[in-house]
Amino acid sequence: MYGQLVRVGASVACAPRTITLQSPHGTFRRSVVPGAIYFSTVNTFQRQNVLTDTLFCRALKDSIEAVRAQRPFTTDAFVPLPDHLHCLWTSPPDDADYAMRWSIIKRRVSQKTRDHIKPPLTSSRETHRELG
Repeated sequence: MYGQLVRVGASVACAPRTITLQSPHGTFRRSVVPGAIYFSTVNTFQRQNVLTDTLFCRALKDSIEAVRAQRPFTTDAFVPLPDHLHCLWTSPPDDADYAMRWSIIKRRVSQKTRDHIKPPLTSSRETHRELG
């Protein structure tokens, strides 16, 4: 059973046990089934092609390992691409909080790489030779 965020009204079905979340981006349902397999897609900030960079790969790997040590889960599949990744995780039989795991992983990666993230320049800033 998959627990990716699913937009209400989408054709993809959620697991029977879900919670509904309101956000500025819409209403979402999130599966909360302990021991389930969860599919996740995670995008980089502004879809920057950073996941092929050694620094970011190392930060992501270290962060996943650190979170796995504190909040166990099994990685069934992991597909990193330059600007996003896909993965399948199996949560423990007594835990369904995959969202917290991703929150911690993303925070740790951002903290480890913050000095290396360069926001893309707007055309106006390029024209005026501003660094941003």
